[in-house]
Amino acid sequence: MQKRIILYQILTVVILAGLGLIFGITIAITALIGAAISAVPTIVLALWFFWQNPLVEPAILMRRFYIAELLKVVFAVTLLTIVLRFLQDVNTMLLIIAYLITQLIPTSLAFLQDDGNQ
Repeated sequence: MQKRIILYQILTVVILAGLGLIFGITIAITALIGAAISAVPTIVLALWFFWQNPLVEPAILMRRFYIAELLKVVFAVTLLTIVLRFLQDVNTMLLIIAYLITQLIPTSLAFLQDDGNQ
């Protein structure tokens, strides 16, 4: 399922940026940045956490997961802060909406399509 979530997030980034082009380049860039701020930390977390040795003790795995999740949140907040601080033409509301869409929709789709085989 992790691969499916990553694929859906990448597709969501591309779709949101493409839809943004309908309204202009500034909107497209804002949607792209907001979606990427959501997707990149999640992809980094997945690559780091899920592709490690699965034969690790459950307590160690849980500790790794919580640390990775904390780092993901810190990374996303840092990226949002940098964008809002230094980019002048960014539509803040659209940035946050694109972030939330990219965070929620791919995960929901992956769970709805989960066949239980993983």
